[in-house]
Amino acid sequence: MIETSENVDQLFPALLNSSKKIVNPKMSGSGIYGPYATLADIGKVTKGALLDEGLILMQSAYIGSSGLVMVDTHIFHTTGQFIASKGWANQPEGKNPLFAGGAALTYGRRQALAAMLQLVGELDPEESDVQDRESLIKELEGFFAANKNPGKAKERTLNEFDSESLESMTDEDLLSARDAWSSSL
Repeated sequence: MIETSENVDQLFPALLNSSKKIVNPKMSGSGIYGPYATLADIGKVTKGALLDEGLILMQSAYIGSSGLVMVDTHIFHTTGQFIASKGWANQPEGKNPLFAGGAALTYGRRQALAAMLQLVGELDPEESDVQDRESLIKELEGFFAANKNPGKAKERTLNEFDSESLESMTDEDLLSARDAWSSSL
């Protein structure tokens, strides 16, 4: 949901001018689902453009009643005019609660900011190490084939990750298996 101050006659022209200067951020973060623009990446492309137009960004976060991390994002103009949005993020299961809350907070802030400023990360093809499931599976099959006993190597990996096949493994497990085999060679 978006909220604004009653008057926006100075705010919207300033937002328009700043958006003309903002480019999509590079994606220097790397996660299970591929690369992403970090908060620092977003800050690099937005902070100067916003400040040049008399705009400042503020975000606050809190834990909602359902355990979601709630993120309020405001952009204020020097006149006091503002635009605000509310967002949320789930806390990842099975992690230390402090780390889960921090991860959800960072994710929520990043997504809220990107949505409010209409940002989409830009992938640098020369710096990309993104791998989809299919290429991870092919890479693992290559590790098995290079082993003295390919069938046994694959069976050991599947047992270690409690899986019937590479295709049924989670993305996180595929990445872990790839990293384990990479470091063993």
